[in-house]
Amino acid sequence: MNAIGACKEVMRGHDPVADGLLSRGFQRINAPDPGGDWPDRIIALARAVSTQTPELTDLTNEIINLATDLH
Repeated sequence: MNAIGACKEVMRGHDPVADGLLSRGFQRINAPDPGGDWPDRIIALARAVSTQTPELTDLTNEIINLATDLH
């Protein structure tokens, strides 16, 4: 999932790579990128994926916890 990759890239300081992962993730699921800071965008992508694929809800919750730590 691109949200996980984006978390890793933000932690590495690779902001352009994280931005690309998020942009492609939103495009892939045909959802708008809400903009905002890293945690907001990562959480929005994870939630959008979870809405479309409910079996990923547990993973979404883990991503939300990880993204929250990026503040």
